[in-house]
Amino acid sequence: MLEGRKVAVVVPAHNEEDLIGATLQGIPGFVDRIYVVDDASTDATAERARAVEDPRVEVITHDRNRGVGAAIVTGYKRALAERMDATAVMAGDNQMDPEELIHLIERYHARVVILFSSSIVAPIFETLVEMIPES
Repeated sequence: MLEGRKVAVVVPAHNEEDLIGATLQGIPGFVDRIYVVDDASTDATAERARAVEDPRVEVITHDRNRGVGAAIVTGYKRALAERMDATAVMAGDNQMDPEELIHLIERYHARVVILFSSSIVAPIFETLVEMIPES
């Protein structure tokens, strides 16, 4: 929890068995829930994510590969269902700096979904953010 807000992180992952553990272990303690969305990996991504001993982690598995956008949407839907106040996206490849997360969360208010991903996907989710109601 940060400033009284419940914070979630969506971690889309496909064939990231070597990096998913480090990615999850690097997520800051103020994050309340971590949704790993395994996009039908053919390796041990889901198993490695489940092996991380962190009660915040929930692994959601797609039955077929749907792409990173669908994985992110799956995670957002779960965050909305659990009434998270702020949700960020961090890829499962451990290339994003989790220290930047606090700055992004502090900039936005309750019920805002924050994108923490590549600039290629950003315009799609900026539009999505505008469509999510504040209450």
